[in-house]
Amino acid sequence: MDKPAPAPQVLDNLPVCFKIDEAALVPGAASPTPACAMWTGVFYGTYHGSPVLIKEAALADDAKQREIYRVVRLAMDMYHPNIAQFFGVSFNNPEKKRVRLVIERLERGDLAAILASDEELSVQRCVQIMCDVACAMSYLHAQAKPILHRDLRAANVHISHDYRAKLVNFEFGGKLGLDKTLIGTPAWAAPEILAGDADYTEKVDVYSFAMLMIEIMNRKVPYSEEPNDLPARMLLEQIVMQARRPRIMERERWPRPLLHLVDSCWQKDPTVRPSFDGIATKLHAILKPPSSPTKRLNSARSTKVGTTTGSVEDSEDGNAKRARCAVDSRDDPST
Repeated sequence: MDKPAPAPQVLDNLPVCFKIDEAALVPGAASPTPACAMWTGVFYGTYHGSPVLIKEAALADDAKQREIYRVVRLAMDMYHPNIAQFFGVSFNNPEKKRVRLVIERLERGDLAAILASDEELSVQRCVQIMCDVACAMSYLHAQAKPILHRDLRAANVHISHDYRAKLVNFEFGGKLGLDKTLIGTPAWAAPEILAGDADYTEKVDVYSFAMLMIEIMNRKVPYSEEPNDLPARMLLEQIVMQARRPRIMERERWPRPLLHLVDSCWQKDPTVRPSFDGIATKLHAILKPPSSPTKRLNSARSTKVGTTTGSVEDSEDGNAKRARCAVDSRDDPST
């Protein structure tokens, strides 16, 4: 029986630009964000004076080293304004038994913490965050071999001082066709993943994006409205077999095109879900700048007869809110 190939050394053939200068790396306090099983700890720090996150892992065996190597190789290949920058890898001990990955840290931290706080988020800001994530995912899926994130949720979206979003935490990420055993968090996972379909496509990320949209607008994790005594297995079966989806709360806050977008993204059939390129285009349209005074007047007149348009400005307008509240419940995909 053949022996397994030796694990690739994390720093073997690593470009110089990704080898961390230990003298410039200053670790700090532990991050309050829970570390996943891959990491023994996550810490704040600075690198050449810039704020960073430091993820530390123990290289206990070849399997662990392969796992870290996969994440490093993936991070090295990604560069986009809406993906947190990967600075590189370092060893902080002579025996090279522990490795540290150094990643850009954004000022406002992760989106999940913001949503759980009392901090105000306007509809415009929420849609802009969604748009930033969609742009990052469009870039990932446009690669020669599409890169999947597989764990799109607010905890994996970090926010800058001016509320722009960047994707982080690619521990479940991988190129399409590889690492099919990796899945993210069940409440955000697509039905085909929950059903154990080994031939899933990049459209699993589109479904998870719908759950992220719900998480952002509801300010609650998907299905948090369900009774505590509902067994998790039963809920997951209903998601797969009965197309059960989380409830949309405060529907009047949602621009109508956003409601239709979330409905298209969480379809059971992955082939009818939109691409992230199309999603980003629709979100850009919702974020369109205020129209001219004449157009606003015409829009107001239309609202009086029960017609609402789809921009964020309309969703914030009192008349439009009242009109949308009166819209037939068929406009709410969760009902």
